Amino acid sequence: MAPLKGKTGLAIISLLIFSALYGDTYFGQNKVQFVNREWMFIETSRFKLYYPVGYDSLAFLAVNIINDQYNKLREDLGFTPQIKIPVVFYPTPNEFYETNIIWDILGEGVGGFTESLKNRVVVPFTGSYKEFEHTIRHELTHAFVFDFLYGKNRGGIFSPSRIFNLPIWFSEGLSEFESKEWEIDDDYYLRDLILNGGTEPLDKLDGYKAYRQGQAVVRYIAEKYGRKKLGELIAKGRMLLTMNKALKSVLGISEDELYEDWLHEAKKQYLPELNGRMFPTEFARRLTDHKKNDGAYNFQPVISPDGAYIAYLSDKNGYMSLYLIDIIEGKTRLLLKGEQSGKYESFHPLWCQVAWNPDCERIAFVTKRKNRDVIVIYDIKKKKELLYYKLNYGGLYSISFSHSGDKIAFSALDRLGKDIFILDMESKKIMRLTDDKYDDDHPIFSKNDSIIYFSSDRPSENLFEPGKFNIFALEIKSGKISPITKSDIPNYNPVILDTTNLLYITEENGIPNLAIMNLCSGEYYPITNSITPIISPSASADGEKIVFATLFEWGWDIYLMDTFSPCTLSATIFMRSRKNKPTHEEHPPFSETLDTLTQKEELKQERYSPQFSPDFISSSISYNNFYGLQGYTALLLSDIFGDHQILILSDLLNNFNNSNFLVSYGYFKPRMPYGITLFHNFTYYQDEKYRLFSDRTYGIGGFMEYPFNRFLRFESEAGYFGVERKYYEIDTTSLPEYVNSVQLRVGFVKDNTLWSTSGPIAGQRWKTGFELLPSLGSNSYSYFSLNFDLRNYHHFGKGYGLALRLTAGASGGKNPKLYYLGGAESWLNWELGSSEIYTIRSMYFSEIITPLRGYALFELVGTKYYLANIELRYPFINELRLGFPLPITIRGLRGGIFADIGGAFDKPTLFRGVKNGGLNHIKLGVGCGIRTGISFLLFSWDIGWATDLVHISPHPTHYLTLSTEF
Repeated sequence: MAPLKGKTGLAIISLLIFSALYGDTYFGQNKVQFVNREWMFIETSRFKLYYPVGYDSLAFLAVNIINDQYNKLREDLGFTPQIKIPVVFYPTPNEFYETNIIWDILGEGVGGFTESLKNRVVVPFTGSYKEFEHTIRHELTHAFVFDFLYGKNRGGIFSPSRIFNLPIWFSEGLSEFESKEWEIDDDYYLRDLILNGGTEPLDKLDGYKAYRQGQAVVRYIAEKYGRKKLGELIAKGRMLLTMNKALKSVLGISEDELYEDWLHEAKKQYLPELNGRMFPTEFARRLTDHKKNDGAYNFQPVISPDGAYIAYLSDKNGYMSLYLIDIIEGKTRLLLKGEQSGKYESFHPLWCQVAWNPDCERIAFVTKRKNRDVIVIYDIKKKKELLYYKLNYGGLYSISFSHSGDKIAFSALDRLGKDIFILDMESKKIMRLTDDKYDDDHPIFSKNDSIIYFSSDRPSENLFEPGKFNIFALEIKSGKISPITKSDIPNYNPVILDTTNLLYITEENGIPNLAIMNLCSGEYYPITNSITPIISPSASADGEKIVFATLFEWGWDIYLMDTFSPCTLSATIFMRSRKNKPTHEEHPPFSETLDTLTQKEELKQERYSPQFSPDFISSSISYNNFYGLQGYTALLLSDIFGDHQILILSDLLNNFNNSNFLVSYGYFKPRMPYGITLFHNFTYYQDEKYRLFSDRTYGIGGFMEYPFNRFLRFESEAGYFGVERKYYEIDTTSLPEYVNSVQLRVGFVKDNTLWSTSGPIAGQRWKTGFELLPSLGSNSYSYFSLNFDLRNYHHFGKGYGLALRLTAGASGGKNPKLYYLGGAESWLNWELGSSEIYTIRSMYFSEIITPLRGYALFELVGTKYYLANIELRYPFINELRLGFPLPITIRGLRGGIFADIGGAFDKPTLFRGVKNGGLNHIKLGVGCGIRTGISFLLFSWDIGWATDLVHISPHPTHYLTLSTEF
């Protein structure tokens, strides 16, 4: 069914744009716009900062940070951006995750991003000014590099400057290096990699490891060769197109040699730190093991007051869910599945702990519902949610029960700071305890419930320095706040041991360890001397059991201590170097004043109104002696927030009647997004009888959706569609045809799947839909149809999984819709069945159902269909290096064993599933295949045999496809 008149360039561009913009339109998760804010912007000669109305002081702080980082990067990298850099900040994390600036569903590990098409820097405010500053500086570094590499041509994805992409280790490592000093978490992540042999050659680095190891390597380059070499590497990379060549040109070494040199120096620093320190298994009992399960995060453990259970968060089933450990029996069970429904969309594992009620039967936890965080009370014995509290704050963080069990202390983001509150569970009244710009967190009640202990970066003696935490006591009645610890070294996360002793985390020696303070005498002493960082401590009511999480072998696990005593700590090289580092006077990071941007420039605040600019533009025009004037245009326009999207696709061939165009507009800001599309298409074909004909299709349509939450939505479409067919051979059977139709579609879609490199690996997705084409007279098609598609994915761990699918549909009316079964989606080496596929009904009023492997495309046809697929998916080859004919490395080669069974028919009375001992109208295909990704393409090669359970086809059918697994 390939057209004779080629439009390959426009087709590729259309595919790329629609894939990037709309993703998987059949399924896919949702971004729900719950909050409709008005926006302001500040424009300078260097950048434009967009911020919500009412957040002026935060915007002024951002201006200071941006300006300071701008000067720093210009000095370090040796260039100045050609255009103003747009910077957008959202006032809460939840609003940040809803952004339309990019279409990706953002996980909570994403602290910010820089979108490359318009070089937009996008960050959230979490209540931590240190984190806010770090994220802005990190993303601004990306924007500098993007501007240098791509300049004003970033919208042209086929531009030669796109050939060079910085490797992720350098891109993220540079941004981390330029955005902050070497911090304690950088140090302990790298220590874990060195001590456990977890480092990787630079060309293999990916994921979070690329951030941490990449930062260390970039720091090594800057310290050994000078900071100026970082900018030279980017400049040489743009010219020489590979980082390996750039390194040889600038530093005189290859990428592999750089890795070896850095690794030798890192081992010299970190291996001696084993002396005099302990591994976590030497002083505590490990309760989880991330190496035996998928995932690497066993987080936020909280022990019950009676010491019998531990509640914690883990991603071992692929989703971050809530688990319960029975300490006595040593068993673990799943309490609640997270990230699979709107009810428990997220448990916020990076910053929220569970809280135990003193009765040891109920727990409280924070989860996201719609656009708000709520506190849920859950009965673990009845396995039932009892009630929840929806609180009007930008985000909820740590929570804890009072010892009387009737109140909950919590920290929450409220506009410009993270503050401490108390919720009375019976009256639902809230008492605010702090109201300032400081990062207040980890509130806990004293034994008599009269005092709240909490962590805060408020100054105890010196100037405010964001992220420099100490522990404070707040008297609930008087509101008086007193420091418990007074140190330049962070102390945080207090836990009540008994009436006189407080457990907390101290970074005294450069590794987060546990310490105990006597509240009466003020004396304190460490009780762990761990080589690994200890986080999220919790203690039983009698103070005899302590649980915590720690990082070891590039994963987090839960540990239990039931004996502990004072110990001594020796400083790490990192801590010694920090103490010996000369101090210098700096402006406090949080300030109501502005640094001068230039001598003459003044800041102006203006209200934002949508202004469109191109995300992507590509066009050409030429003249051909045969075809005449030719050309194409692809243009994608949007406003700065991506709320308004305009797509224009067109080509020109000789005249308007022979040309194609599509104009589409989508408005994604409201709770119920909608859009409209106008199109015209003209194409020549040659049918199976070798008749030459042309089809002119045109129409207008619109869509509207209502997402209930991230996973479930209602969708609808309506439009007019017309077809004009003209044959170019004159005979009585080839008269022109005209068809007009109005199409109406409604449906529900659910999708909570997790993906591997080649397709979904866990979760569920389903869709049910109804379609109606009413009659418009003699030149129209009319029918109604109903179908459903249900898919389940069961993940067994370590890359193994089972995919199950069941879909069926039926159509009725004057001209029932046709369903074609057979073959595979995006089949490159396709084979056609014998069905007639060039009629207007077949081409425009039908649906192709795949995969039914072992059969050709369009082999089965009917007005009713069913199809079931079962596929076992498994890791086949982790890495394959080829030397000939192309020296390429293929990673993540996955395998599959499948069975497809289906059929299509018109009249159920004529359907005969089995005949003469074998399958008849039921068609079965079995086979196997492999899938892998090369560059940005995903290749699948399946081999299928058709069988009726008596005979099997003598030769298999090969399916080479460019598509994800179903």
